[in-house]
Amino acid sequence: MYPEALTEIDKTQGLSFWRTNPWWRLNRAWILAVCGRREKALEALEEHKSLHVDTTYDEACVYAGLGDDDRAFEYLNRAYENHSSHMFKLRSDWCLHSLHGDPRFEGLSKKVGFPEVQATSTKK
Repeated sequence: MYPEALTEIDKTQGLSFWRTNPWWRLNRAWILAVCGRREKALEALEEHKSLHVDTTYDEACVYAGLGDDDRAFEYLNRAYENHSSHMFKLRSDWCLHSLHGDPRFEGLSKKVGFPEVQATSTKK
């Protein structure tokens, strides 16, 4: 239902908080990315970056949505090196679910300090 989500988030663009709230801008860029609208997603990411906040983690989210895992990990590693306050949500952030299972994700999770998650099997 990403196209519907995009329609709804676009309705908020005229509201006053839109200019200063990075969460809305990031989510719009990510939704555009997972909808396959690469150029619009990157354009929205540039708008988001104009807020002058540390956007390295956010950029990783958009690149993960675009399916560009290498760039996503490049930005996640930068976020880690910059001590981004967003790293606490690395394992739970829905924007990054496409990266789960990648050995780079598991390695970064370990560096951040998350406990190792053991795979469980329901087969008998």
